[in-house]
Amino acid sequence: MKNSHEDIALKTAIYFGHLGRKLSTRDSLGRIILGSNDDYYKSPCFVYLFQTEHPEYRKFGISSNPELRSKTCKKYERDLYKELLFSFCCADRITACAIEQALIERPENLTVFASHHLWLRPKVEKYIEYEKKQFEFFKGRRHNTELTVMPKDEVEKIILELSNDWKTYDPLQFFNKHAPERMEDLNNQMRGLLNKYLFVVRGSDYLMLTDKRDLNGREIVPLEEVPKIYKEIYGKEMI
Repeated sequence: MKNSHEDIALKTAIYFGHLGRKLSTRDSLGRIILGSNDDYYKSPCFVYLFQTEHPEYRKFGISSNPELRSKTCKKYERDLYKELLFSFCCADRITACAIEQALIERPENLTVFASHHLWLRPKVEKYIEYEKKQFEFFKGRRHNTELTVMPKDEVEKIILELSNDWKTYDPLQFFNKHAPERMEDLNNQMRGLLNKYLFVVRGSDYLMLTDKRDLNGREIVPLEEVPKIYKEIYGKEMI
């Protein structure tokens, strides 16, 4: 698939779509989908689960050393790291990041930190009532997307399933299954690029996506030319 139209459409949609806003963040969803040969991602990494000081809430995340996590967290986060419940070793950080991103997107966990999900998740009603009462508490103190109200055994089971799926599927298949809402825009943008109702246009010193036919004098860049033009403008490869 490398350098095929599908591959270029994927990269282009990630770089210039919504996921591109956080592409410079090393553990972002876009970066995990694209992959990386950076040594940062090659060492073993753990997915962990901590009990917080708030009985119904647990904190998951990734770390090369979960046992030290509670000692190195910021002062305002210390109530989230009361006790390490378990850690799951992954072969590399890419795998750990993929599992973490999929855990964030679990409907049960989205309800914890995204207020609109509190009323749009009929399948997780058993988790809703307490969260309605506690959501403002967490919202007022921190923006944290790695909280869960699921019990330890349930989280551990899900992590094992996610690990197996990451070995089975390619990244697009994995996240289409486990993060469908996040993937919706990306998939739409890829289809638009491949079916030529979404375009890459070149400005004086930038590239951007548009669906508008009125290009204001900007040049449409053929999809197969995007990596070359990207390098000319930004001085680096699309990876």
